[in-house]
Parts: sequence; structure tokens; C-alpha cells
Amino acid sequence: MTKRCQMYSVLTALVLSVVFLSGCGDKPPVRELKLNFLALVSMDASEEVRLEMGAAAVGEAEADPALSGEWELRDEDGNLRASGRVLELSRFTGEEILVTWEGVLDPGEYELIWGVPMYGGLVRRFEVVSESGGIRLGDYQEEFHTTEFPPE
Repeated sequence: MTKRCQMYSVLTALVLSVVFLSGCGDKPPVRELKLNFLALVSMDASEEVRLEMGAAAVGEAEADPALSGEWELRDEDGNLRASGRVLELSRFTGEEILVTWEGVLDPGEYELIWGVPMYGGLVRRFEVVSESGGIRLGDYQEEFHTTEFPPE
């Protein structure tokens, strides 16, 4: 083997060693953030509907600093009644109510859609009924979690 060939062999071995060792640091693996979503529907004595939306991180994981949540409230005809965005969602810890909305809704069925793109969400369906000259939340409520957001 010529000197030049030996030099290239040694240089190649050094480069491979540096590449290998640089990938073997003490950095802990980054775990993907998993979220459980929460949506509460209630009505107060003044017949205002209150929506509370929150989330809970499952385990400890890093979140994208630009993580943001979105929500929509639609009536039974699919008309948008209210919506919003929660910015900097990555700052919350534990389980928190992140959004509260209050308003008067006419009798009918409604769908609340709440979640985070690429992290999933939930859909809560509920009804407002007319009764004895007033309104109240009906008995019909349904909730399901989605792995895709917005759900199709």
C-alpha cells in the first residue's frame, strides 16, 4: 500500500470515528407530545351557555413552540356560531382549561370541535331545548375523540 493510500485510509477512519461519536451524546430522546382534550358544556341561570375547552399532556414531552389549538361551534345546519384560536399552547402544564366562551344559543343541536392540528381533538355534540318559557341544556350529549384535526 502506498503512503498516499495509507493516508486516505487513516483520514477516512478518523472522519468515520468523529461522525459516529458525535451521534452518541447524552441527549435524551425527544418524545412526541400526546394530548387528551376536554370540553365541558354548561348553562347558567341567565340561560347563557358556557363552553370550557382544555387539554392535558400525557407524560412529559416537548411541544412545538408554535403549537396552537383551534375551536369551532356550529349549529345543526353547519353554520359557524363562534370560533377561536389558542396560541402558544405549548406553555401549559398538566391539565388546564385554555378557552372559555359564553353566549346565548337558540334551541337546537350544536357541535363543538376542539383540537390541535397533527395532535387530534374532540367533537362534542349537545342540544339546547325550549322548556316552560325558558331554555336549558337537553339530555342529548355525545363526545368522541379524533386522531385527525380537523375531523373529516
